[in-house]
Amino acid sequence: MATGLAQPQHLSNIVAAMRTVETNWMALSAQQRCQQIAAAVTNALRALFVPVPTLQVANLGAGLNGQFDFAPWTLKISNMAIGNVQQNAAQRKEVIAKLGDVITHEARHCEQWWRMARLVVGDMRAKGVMPSAPVLAGKLEGVSRVVLAQAIGAPPLTPPEAQETMAWYVSVYGSGASFRSINVYGRNLRPTGGKFADVGQQFQNSEFARYQRGLAEEEDAHQVGREIQKLFLLGSGVQPQTLVGHRPIAQGIARY
Repeated sequence: MATGLAQPQHLSNIVAAMRTVETNWMALSAQQRCQQIAAAVTNALRALFVPVPTLQVANLGAGLNGQFDFAPWTLKISNMAIGNVQQNAAQRKEVIAKLGDVITHEARHCEQWWRMARLVVGDMRAKGVMPSAPVLAGKLEGVSRVVLAQAIGAPPLTPPEAQETMAWYVSVYGSGASFRSINVYGRNLRPTGGKFADVGQQFQNSEFARYQRGLAEEEDAHQVGREIQKLFLLGSGVQPQTLVGHRPIAQGIARY
């Protein structure tokens, strides 16, 4: 069952904005292309009562297309949408598909962190504990205190939402947290700045696969972004692009 941003009506509205950008491509700057698609995405977040993140469009460095920063509650997008005025229709579609994918992916992370905060609030209330922003900050380290305070007054998650959100919470703050701390951050498994280019295919198909598709929150965000590409490119003859995290992973990933 699709929940939140993954629901068809929200995906359709985002794709409609992407088609408008495609129609008006030549009249729009890179910033405007990002902003128009991001506006549709943030409208979906607003409809879901998710605190809307600040949008930043900038050069994020080689290998990093986007990033959701939950401390300042900011959605950062690489200025990938510059586009060459000489691009043909197919190339233009590829750029827009990738842009829509990345913005939606990062917005899904925003929704995930918001729902994880609500999950913790609900758990505290179920145990008879009065939730507060300082206590929440200790359980969800680094998350915006303003957003945590808002989560206290938010409605409880539905059962399907809670089940989905629990998998994300376990991955980020529960039993999966040690992998993220040691490997994703400490050993930099996340492929930014081309730092993974020389480690070899075997490494990418084993340890790196955990980042690609083995983290519950990343797999979910990749699936939502991938669906945006598929819907936008449907019937065009242009195939969705294989972005980081979209490749099938090798057997044996369960050992992580």
